[in-house]
Amino acid sequence: MAWSILLTALTGIFGGVPLRALRVVVGSGTFWLLGLVGLLPFLIGKWWVLGGLYFALVLAVGIYSDLEAKGQSLFESGFVAILLTGFLFCSLFLWWANRQGSDWYAVLLSNVDTYLASIPGWNEKLKIESKDIVSQIPSLGMVSLLIGLFTALLFQRRMLAMLGMRKRLPHKLSKFAVPDFFIWVMVAGLGAAFLADKTIWLKVIGINLLNFAAAVFFLQGLAVVAAHFEAFRVGWIWQTLILLVLVTQLFVLVSALGLLDYWVDFRARLAKRVQELDQELFKK
Repeated sequence: MAWSILLTALTGIFGGVPLRALRVVVGSGTFWLLGLVGLLPFLIGKWWVLGGLYFALVLAVGIYSDLEAKGQSLFESGFVAILLTGFLFCSLFLWWANRQGSDWYAVLLSNVDTYLASIPGWNEKLKIESKDIVSQIPSLGMVSLLIGLFTALLFQRRMLAMLGMRKRLPHKLSKFAVPDFFIWVMVAGLGAAFLADKTIWLKVIGINLLNFAAAVFFLQGLAVVAAHFEAFRVGWIWQTLILLVLVTQLFVLVSALGLLDYWVDFRARLAKRVQELDQELFKK
C-alpha cells in the first residue's frame, strides 16, 4: 500500500501496479478496506488531484479483480471496471458543478489554469489552452484509467514473484484483442472530430471518442509487444525500460500498431514463426 501511494504521487498511473498485487494477496474485503485507508494521506495533505487518481485506481483495480474472480473475460472485466469508475467520478463532478452554481465552468477553468501553471515548463513547451484540456477531461480520465489498469495487469506476475508467490492468473495480456465492433467507435470519433466544425458539442464528443479509441488500440499494441516479450523471453528489466518508453513517448506509434493488428494479426504470424523455429531447432 505504501508503494502504491508513493508511485501514485511520483508517477500517477503506475500506482495501480502495487494495488493489483495487494488485491491478489489479501483478497477482496481487505483490499477495499486498505484502499480507503490509503486515501487518508492524500486527504490530509490536500492533494486532491492525486487523491482522486489514487481512488480511481483503487476502484478500477478492485472492480476488475472482483469481476475476474467471477469468471468474466479480460475485456468485459476491464470495460465494466472503467465504465463504473468513470460513472462514479462523473456523478461526483455533477455534484461539484451543482454546488458551484452557474459559474462552475469558470471555476473549473481557473483550477485547470492553476494546476497547469504548477507544472515546470508547461507554458514554454506546450501551447495548449486550458479550455481545450477541459473539453477533453472525460476521455483523458478514461485513458488514464485504461493505461493504469493495463499496466497493473502487465506487471502483476513480476510483483507477485517479488513477494515470493506463485499464483495462476486467469488472463494473459498478450492475448488481449479489441472486439471487431470497436473499429466503428474510432470511425465515429474521426467523423465527428473532423467533419463537425460548426457543431462544437459534436466535435467535442468526437475528440473524446477518438482519444478513448486510440487508447484502446494502444493497449492492443502493448499486447502485441507483450507477446513478443514472451516469445523471445525478454528479461523483466528490459521489458520495464521498453514499456516505460512506449507508454511515455510513443503513444501514437503503439496505437497505430494496435490498429494495424486489427487487420494483420501480428500475434498469429509470430506464433507461426516461433513454431517454425522450434521445428528447425528440433531437427538440428
